[in-house]
Amino acid sequence: MSCNPTSGFLKKAVKLIGDLFARQTIKSDLKRKLETPSEPTVPAFYGLPKVHKPEPMPLRPIVSCIRFVTYNLATFAARILGPLVGRSIHHVRNTKDFVEKIKGIQLLDTETITSFDVTAFFTSILAEAALQVVKDKLLHDSTLEKRTNLSIKQLVDIADLCLSTMYFLYGGVF
Repeated sequence: MSCNPTSGFLKKAVKLIGDLFARQTIKSDLKRKLETPSEPTVPAFYGLPKVHKPEPMPLRPIVSCIRFVTYNLATFAARILGPLVGRSIHHVRNTKDFVEKIKGIQLLDTETITSFDVTAFFTSILAEAALQVVKDKLLHDSTLEKRTNLSIKQLVDIADLCLSTMYFLYGGVF
């Protein structure tokens, strides 16, 4: 990408927020909170060293989106979607949680437990697949109406905008 796409993404965010307000799904105070900062920043890419890993020390890629066009929308959606995280028997929070879950498992002589160290996991997730999971989780969420009056379609639209507007600046290139 050779030019800054921020203004195009800003138009999409303004339209989505305006539509929510026009449909009276959100009130004016929430509309103001969701709106993009007056001077949105371009997401910046940088790396943090994984100091717990052996040499050569790999970097954890970070894209900072603070004050980005969809930052406020993403923060808002995260509060609504947050309670859905971890509601699966397959969810593992960390190594300690994994050890607790497998503690009582009895293996046959022909069975083996294997663990994989995942690298670049989040950069490998397809947005379409993520949106389908979000939609499926929301369809089965009996507490959604207690957290928001937004429809499932509106929440998926917000998530879609947040996932589809991702870019960053690195070395002067978008």
